[in-house]
Amino acid sequence: MAWYEISLDELEHNEGEKKRRITEPRQKAVKLSEMMIERVLRQLGVDTTLPKELIHEQQRLMDIDIREMDEKQLMILCAMLKKDFNPKSLGYYIYQHNEPVAFISDPYIQHNKVKISIEPYDTRIHFDETEAGLIPS
Repeated sequence: MAWYEISLDELEHNEGEKKRRITEPRQKAVKLSEMMIERVLRQLGVDTTLPKELIHEQQRLMDIDIREMDEKQLMILCAMLKKDFNPKSLGYYIYQHNEPVAFISDPYIQHNKVKISIEPYDTRIHFDETEAGLIPS
C-alpha cells in the first residue's frame, strides 16, 4: 500500500485550479446551451420569462419538442443508417409539429473558447453571430 502526502496549501491550489479549468467552463457551457435553446423558444413564441412548468406547458400547446442526441443514441443511429459517427451531430434538435426547426450543438472548446454551432432550419429562427458568442459570467 502506498501513501501520498499533500500540503493543505497545495490541495487548496489544486481545488482552485480544478474549479477554474473544469467546473466553471462546464457551467458556462451548459448556460450557453440553455441560452441558445431559450432564444429558439422565444423566436417560436414561447414566453421564457415564466416558470419552467409554464414554459413546458407552452411547448406542449405549441407542439414544440426538444430532443437531445447523446453519443450512445447517435452511435445507434449511425449503425442503423450505416453512416460514420460524427460528434458534431451531438446536441439538441428542436422540432415543432414534428418538423425540424433548429439544431444546437453540444458545447465544444476551440481556440480556448467555449463554442456552440447553431443550424436554423426554419426562417423564424435567426442568430446574430456576435450574440451567439456571448458567455454569461
